[in-house]
Amino acid sequence: MKAICIILNFYLLVSCLSHYGSAQPVKTAPLRLPLRHIIRKQFEGSSPVSEVSSSQLQSPLLNDIEMHELGVSLSIGTPPQDFLLLFDSGSSDTWIPSEQCGLNNGCQSADHYNSSASSTYTTSNYKFTLRYVTGSTGGKYFKDRVTIGDIEVKNQYLAAVNTVAGPFGQQRGRILLDGILGAGFPYATSLYEYYNKPYSPIPFSLWEQDLIPEPLYSVYIGKSKSTDWDGELIFGGIDESKITGDILYANIPKFNLKSGVKDVDILWSVLVPNIEFQAPNGTVLTASSHDNDLVFAIDTGSDGIFMPSEASDAIVYNMVPDADAQGSYYVVDCGYQNSTQLLQVNFNPNTTNMDAQSSHIKITLGDLVRPLSDGTTCILTIIRGNTDNFIIGNIFLRRYVTIFDFGNHRIGFGTLAN
Repeated sequence: MKAICIILNFYLLVSCLSHYGSAQPVKTAPLRLPLRHIIRKQFEGSSPVSEVSSSQLQSPLLNDIEMHELGVSLSIGTPPQDFLLLFDSGSSDTWIPSEQCGLNNGCQSADHYNSSASSTYTTSNYKFTLRYVTGSTGGKYFKDRVTIGDIEVKNQYLAAVNTVAGPFGQQRGRILLDGILGAGFPYATSLYEYYNKPYSPIPFSLWEQDLIPEPLYSVYIGKSKSTDWDGELIFGGIDESKITGDILYANIPKFNLKSGVKDVDILWSVLVPNIEFQAPNGTVLTASSHDNDLVFAIDTGSDGIFMPSEASDAIVYNMVPDADAQGSYYVVDCGYQNSTQLLQVNFNPNTTNMDAQSSHIKITLGDLVRPLSDGTTCILTIIRGNTDNFIIGNIFLRRYVTIFDFGNHRIGFGTLAN
C-alpha cells in the first residue's frame, strides 16, 4: 500500500551530559528493586502547574487526568533516612526535600532530609537549580551515603531542595513522591551546566564502585491491578525470562556541548527517521522530518508521548479524525480503547543491531487511550504543544523491558513475553 508522507519540522533541545568510570566490576549479582506504580492527578486546584495552567484547559474533566509514575525506594545518610523517588531516565540529578521545604514551597510529602542527623553528610558550595519540561526545583548540592536495597553507595552527590514548582508541588493522593532519582548521564547534571563539573549519577556510581556486574540498568513496568508494587528495576542486569525474541538495540546519538566537550552521550535517546501510523481505513501514513532524523528521548519519568503540536496534530488527526484538541490533550471517543490501529516508531537502522524491517517499536491506538473519571470521556496519552522535544514515556515502554546500557552507549527494547 502506498505510503503518504507528512513532513514535520522539529526542534532539538540539547541539555548537557557524560564520561564513564573505567573501574572493573566485582562478580556480584545484579541489584533488583521493585517499582511502585503510582497514579495521581496531573492537575488539581487552581494554581498554575509549570507552563500549563488550569485556565488553558477548556474542559473541567481534564483536571482529572491521571499520571502513572514509577517510584523506587532508597535511603540517604547514616543512619538511613527513607525516601520514595520518581525513577527518571530523563534527568541526571537525584534530589529530595530539605527540612526548609514546606507545603508553601511545593514540598507535599512528609519525608524531608535532615543533614544534621547523618554522620556521613558532607556539605558543598554548589547551588542546585533544575528545570524540567513540566517543573523546576532549587536548593543545594551535598554528598552522603545512599542505600539501595542491601547496597551502599558512598559519597554520592545529591541535592536537597528548598523549592519545588510544577506537578511535584501539586501532588495529591494516597502515595506522594518525595523527589527524583535521576538516571541520566553525568554531563546532564545541573552541577555541570552551572559549574562545568560533571559527576556520576547513581547508576554510574554503582558501576564505578564495583557494586554491580554490568554498566547498565533495565526497567520492567508491570500491569497488575491488584498491587502498587508491580514492575522491577535491575541495576547491572536484565531479566531475559520476561522477554520474547531478540532484543532490539539502538545506539545513543552523540553531541558536542557548548563548553567545548565533544562527542558525548547527553540523553537517553534514539534516532527516528519517521513514524508510521494507520488511518481508520487501514491506510499506512508516514510522518518524518525534513532532512535529519528526529531525536526521541526515552524517559521513564514521563507518562505519555510528548511532541510539538505540529507533529502530534499531523499524526492524531489522521488516526482519529474526530479528536478534539483541548489545551495539551486530545479528547477522543472512548470506543477507540478497542482500536488496533498501529503507531510505529522507526529507528535509523544504521544505529541498530537489526535490519530496517525490525528496527522499530510499536503500540496500538487502543493502548494510548485513557478514560477520565466520568467514565465516558477519554483522552490520548499523546501530549501536544507544551514541549519542543520528542519524548517516549511509560505508556509506550510498558510493552517492553527497556535496557539503558551506558557501557555500550545504547538502549535496548525487549518485547514482553505473554
